[in-house]
Amino acid sequence: MEIASVRLIKPALVTGFGTVVGMWTVWYILHLPGVHAPQLLSSLLLGGVLVFGCALGAMGVSGKRSSITVGLLAGLISAMVNLLLLGSKVVSQPTSTESIAEHANQLRPDAPLIVLGFLGLSAAIGAIAGFLGSTRARERTSEPIWIGRFAIVLTFALLPLVIAGGIVTSTESGMSVPDSVTTYGSISVLFPLSLMAEPHVFFEHTHRLFGTLVGLTALVMAIWAVGRDRAWATGAVGLAMISVLTGTLAAELAEKLPISAAIGIIIGISLLVLVVTVLAILRGRIAAASMGILVLVVGQGLLGALRVSEISTPLAMVHGVLAQLVFACAAALAASIRFEQTMPETDLPEQTGKAITQAHKFALWAVWALVLQLILGAGYRHTSSHAFLGAHVLLALAVATLVILVGLALGQADRESKTGRWAKRRGKGLTHLVITQVALGIIAVIFVTMGNANRPIPSSDELAEAPPLPKTEAIFTTAHQATGAALLALTGATFIRTRPRRKTG
Repeated sequence: MEIASVRLIKPALVTGFGTVVGMWTVWYILHLPGVHAPQLLSSLLLGGVLVFGCALGAMGVSGKRSSITVGLLAGLISAMVNLLLLGSKVVSQPTSTESIAEHANQLRPDAPLIVLGFLGLSAAIGAIAGFLGSTRARERTSEPIWIGRFAIVLTFALLPLVIAGGIVTSTESGMSVPDSVTTYGSISVLFPLSLMAEPHVFFEHTHRLFGTLVGLTALVMAIWAVGRDRAWATGAVGLAMISVLTGTLAAELAEKLPISAAIGIIIGISLLVLVVTVLAILRGRIAAASMGILVLVVGQGLLGALRVSEISTPLAMVHGVLAQLVFACAAALAASIRFEQTMPETDLPEQTGKAITQAHKFALWAVWALVLQLILGAGYRHTSSHAFLGAHVLLALAVATLVILVGLALGQADRESKTGRWAKRRGKGLTHLVITQVALGIIAVIFVTMGNANRPIPSSDELAEAPPLPKTEAIFTTAHQATGAALLALTGATFIRTRPRRKTG
C-alpha cells in the first residue's frame, strides 16, 4: 500500500501543479483592470477549474481508489501552492500604499483558520473530483511518463509569466513598484489584494507572483529529475550556481559589490547556463536540462529585480529576451522527453522520413531567425528605435518564410502512421501560428507608430498623474509578443521532435 501511495505522488504532482497553472490564469483574467469579476463568480469559476483539473488527472491512473487518492493529493498540493495567492487576502487590507507601512505582512487574526479550512476544502474537492474522474478512466497498457508531463506543466506555467511580462511593458508598468525584492515593503505573496486595484501595480505585482510560481515549479522539476537520474553531481553544480547568483545580488544590495560587476556576473552565468541547458536538451540529459532551467529562472528573477532598482532599459531588454528563451527551453525539454520515450516508431514510411528530415533542417534556421527577431523586437519595445523596428519588420519576411517551409515540409508526411499524422498537425499549427503572428505584427506596428512610442514609464510616485492605459495598443502588442514566444517555443520543440533518432543495439 505504501509503495502504491508513493507511485501516485507523481500523477498527483502533475495534476496539482497543472491545476494551479489553470487556476492562476483564470484568477489573473478575472482580476484584470476593467474586469473585476464579483467574488462569488470568481470563486465558482476557480472551483470549477479545480474540479476539472483534479478529475482530468485522476483519469490518468487505473482503479477507483487510486483515482480518488490522486484527486485528494492533487487538491492538497494545489491548495498548498495557492497559498501564494491566498496570502493577499489573509493579511490586513490597508486603504493606500502610503499606509501600508503600518500593515505590512500583518496576518488577520483568523488567518490560521482560513488557511486550514482552505487546505481541507481543496483536498475534499480534489477527492470528489478524483471519484468523478474514476468513472471515466480507462485501463492503461503502459505507465505515462509523468516527468514528461510535468515538463509540459512547467512550459505552460512559463507562458502566462511571459504574457504578464509583456503586459507590463505594453502598459509602462515596470516601475510602478518602487522596491525590487519586496512590494511596497510587503513580502510579495503577502501584498494586500486591496492595493492591487491600481492597474500599473496590479500588472507589475502579478508578474512577480507568476515568477514565484514558475520558480517553485522549476524547483520541483529539477528535484524530480535529479533524484530520478541520481544525478547528484549535476544537482550540486546547479545549487552552487544558484548560490553564486543570489550571493551576487545580496552583495550588491549590501553595497559590497559594484552594480556593474553584479550585472556582469548574473548575465554571464545566465548565458553560460543557457548554452549548457540547450546542449543538455539536445543530448537528452533531463537532469542537467531541468537544473539548468531552474538556474535560468533564478537568474531571470534577479535580473528583473536589478532592472527595477537600477531603472535600466538594457536590463529590461535582457530580462525580456531571456524570459522567452527559458520558455523555449522548457518546451524543448518537454519535447525531448516525449521524443525519447513515447515515439516508438522507427521504420517510418519513406515519404514521412523525408518530410521530417527536411523539416528538421528548416526548423534549425527558423529557430535562429526567431531568436534574432526576438532580440530586434525587444530592442524596439524598450528603446522605440526605428532602426530596431525596420530590421524587425524586414526580418519578419524571412522568419515567416522559414516557418512556412517547416510547415509545408511536415505536411508532406503520410496519413497512416502515428508520426505522419503528428507531423501534419504540427505543420498546420506552425503555419497558422506564423500567419497570425504576421497579422498581429502589422496591427501592432500601426498602433505603435500612430501612438506615442516614447511615453515615459511612470514611477510609483507618479501613478496618480499617469496617462490612461493604452488598452487597445497593449492588447495587440502583447498578443504579438506572446504569439512570437509561442512560435519560438513550438519551432524549437519541432526541431527536437524531428531530429534523427539515435540507433540502439
